[in-house]
Amino acid sequence: MYSASDFEKLWFLDKTGGEPKGISLNSFCSSHGVHYAQFNTWFRKTQYTERVDKFVRIDCYSIGDKLYFGELTYHPECGMIDFHPDEWDYKVGEWLELPKA
Repeated sequence: MYSASDFEKLWFLDKTGGEPKGISLNSFCSSHGVHYAQFNTWFRKTQYTERVDKFVRIDCYSIGDKLYFGELTYHPECGMIDFHPDEWDYKVGEWLELPKA
């Protein structure tokens, strides 16, 4: 079983190690014991979602040959992160552009 975190690590390893050496993504996945189809499904679904949303963490799990989505989280730290000093709470909030209702 693979988690979204596992797939993210694999993607990073491929970008920093496999791709520069000319290793195909399919071969890179196989060499790490991951079915390319599972990785590709995760990648296509998460990349689409990231284009739609400014921030989203996608929890998904690979069990057998199926990919299951657990949840979408639209804010880090459950929205409870503390900013120090307080003014940074407002500065970071200004970076986020929300659609008009």
